[in-house]
Amino acid sequence: VLAVGGLFGLGEKLFAIPWNALVLDTEEHQFVLDVDGERLKSAPGFDKDHWPTMADPTWGAEVHRFYDRQPYWG
Repeated sequence: VLAVGGLFGLGEKLFAIPWNALVLDTEEHQFVLDVDGERLKSAPGFDKDHWPTMADPTWGAEVHRFYDRQPYWG
């Protein structure tokens, strides 16, 4: 889950990112998400008090589709 915006955890928007949308940068020891900031604003997100049902395949498929990734279960 990626958190964007807010101040001290307030007003953050959370995004579930498919693992296969991340690239491991072994030199910097970090994951990289190659998504334009403007596009990320329209990503399916949620707030810390209203998490989606992560086991819902419809929701999961929507998230994978947004990041143009194949769901691991299909």
